[in-house]
Amino acid sequence: MKKIILIIALAFIGLNVNAQNQKGAILLGGSSNGNITLSPTTDINLGANFHYFLSDKIAVGAGVGFTKWDGLDATNTISLAGRYYLNSKLYGNVTYGLSEGALNEGLTVGAGYQMMLSDKVAFTSGLDYWMNPTEGADASINLNMGISVFIR
Repeated sequence: MKKIILIIALAFIGLNVNAQNQKGAILLGGSSNGNITLSPTTDINLGANFHYFLSDKIAVGAGVGFTKWDGLDATNTISLAGRYYLNSKLYGNVTYGLSEGALNEGLTVGAGYQMMLSDKVAFTSGLDYWMNPTEGADASINLNMGISVFIR
C-alpha cells in the first residue's frame, strides 16, 4: 500500500498546472478531517466551503459543516474564513466557526497545500490548530483533505 501511495505522489509531482487563485475567482470545496485531540478520541468532520479571491493572494469565504464528536450529539457549523496564499500552492488560513451544542464556537489557524489536478480542480490538504474559548474545552490538531473546484 505504501508503494502505491508513493507512486501516485511521484506522478503528481510531474504535473505543472497553474492555480486559478486570481482576483475575482471563486473556489468551491469540500473536505473531511481526521482529528487528534488532547484527550484520546478520533472524530470525523465533513464540510463544504466557498471562497472569493479579493486579490491574487487573499481570499475570504464561508463554510458549513457537520461534526460528530465522540460521546456528543452531532452538530452543524457555520464559519467565516480568510486565506493568504504564499504562492500558487501554499496558503495560511484563519477560520471562526459557530455551532450548536456544547462546543459552540472556535477559532482555527493553520496552513495548507493545494495541488492542481487540472486547470479547475485541486486536491487540498492542511494542518489546523482549533481552539475553543470555553473553559476546560480541549484544543485539537486537525489534518484536513479535500477537493476544490475553481470557477472563473
